[in-house]
Amino acid sequence: MIIVKDLVKIYKSKDKDICALDGVCLEIPKGQIFGVIGLSGAGKSSLVRCISSIEKPTSGEILIGGKNISKLSEKKLRTARKNIGMVFQHFNLLMNRTVFENIAFPLEIHHISRSEITSRVDELLELVGLTDKKNSYPATLSGGQKQRVGIARSLAIRPEILICDEATSALDPLTTHSILSLLKEINKKIQLTMLVITHEMSVIKDICERVAVMESGKIIEEGNVTDVFVKPKTALAKSFFEDKNLLLSHDIYSGILTGNSYVVKVNFIGDNSVDPYISNAIKKFDVDIAILAGNIQQVAGTIIGTLIIEIRGSGEKIKDTTSYFTSEGLLMEVVANDI
Repeated sequence: MIIVKDLVKIYKSKDKDICALDGVCLEIPKGQIFGVIGLSGAGKSSLVRCISSIEKPTSGEILIGGKNISKLSEKKLRTARKNIGMVFQHFNLLMNRTVFENIAFPLEIHHISRSEITSRVDELLELVGLTDKKNSYPATLSGGQKQRVGIARSLAIRPEILICDEATSALDPLTTHSILSLLKEINKKIQLTMLVITHEMSVIKDICERVAVMESGKIIEEGNVTDVFVKPKTALAKSFFEDKNLLLSHDIYSGILTGNSYVVKVNFIGDNSVDPYISNAIKKFDVDIAILAGNIQQVAGTIIGTLIIEIRGSGEKIKDTTSYFTSEGLLMEVVANDI
């Protein structure tokens, strides 16, 4: 488990001190894929550098496996760093070394025997699907293949934690999906705890179980990905998780209201996404329902459907309809109404 308590990081300069982390608190259980999302300058990189012991925090605690790594001596810290693997945005491969030699590099640093190195690297090449690229050089690889090498290298000394710092930001969407699928497979196979740092909402939706939203050095929202997706509490979380294809502007919908109607956004989650709530409501409450927009997507392994609908009828029947949706466990938000 990773526990971060009241973490503060202040960078001092001649002009003024910059507070990059302002009392950050996190708990990441063993084996979980935990995401941190935020805009540039939110403090994500400072958080990574402190957790990975590249930098020391100004104050606060970072406990990994019960040990406060922010208080360890340099010698003990070097040992602790072995438990943390890092995957970077720009791969950081050694261009004059083959794929095999890149993955072997951290093992050589730790003076592992040649036979053990060969066995471990071959095992990792199979894990990341690059056995046929064993003797290739990085210059001949695609971006996705380079990142697979980076992932294999980060796993070489069997860390307990893997930190992915914008690991897919330099990749196209199809390659991003393949890398995220690989990370999920690795997590499932070896129960590796993963901290995923990103500014991309699609990455959080695809791979993470929980998410923390960062702004100005603080965690402003945290929860299960599905909960934050359907019920964001902050403006920043809403901007990340709202579907840009679904127009939710009151001004847009208020102009098309037909009289005695509501425009509402309804989320259908999990098993609810396949039940006929709309047709049931039409029959049960004698209302007309027009579907204005909608989609269905998978968020953290859960199917979530979203519809923007206009409910037409008497005020009482509309309220009965919305009460019915709520009683059935659907999440509903009124976008516009003219009652």
